[in-house]
Amino acid sequence: MAINITLNYTERARAVMTGAQNATFHYEADAPFPQTGDFLENELPGGPQTFIVIGRVFRYRPNEVAVSVYLDLPPEPTLEQGTSGPELSTWEKLGG
Repeated sequence: MAINITLNYTERARAVMTGAQNATFHYEADAPFPQTGDFLENELPGGPQTFIVIGRVFRYRPNEVAVSVYLDLPPEPTLEQGTSGPELSTWEKLGG
């Protein structure tokens, strides 16, 4: 059975993309498949860009499964989420 995947981008995600469009490709069995909440890095004409999977829609047809994967930009860190990543905490431990 063929599995066809289409990557769809939100308008917010499209704003950072240069010359990229929705992409369709065939899926090989046993390859990792993105789940909602996973991060994907795509090679775009302007360089690699990271997106987050915000949803998936499966369409079952005779001899085919079509999957639409919806991508957006990852959320920006907020003060509630904490802004000190590993780099900052390492710097603080070094007395910086």
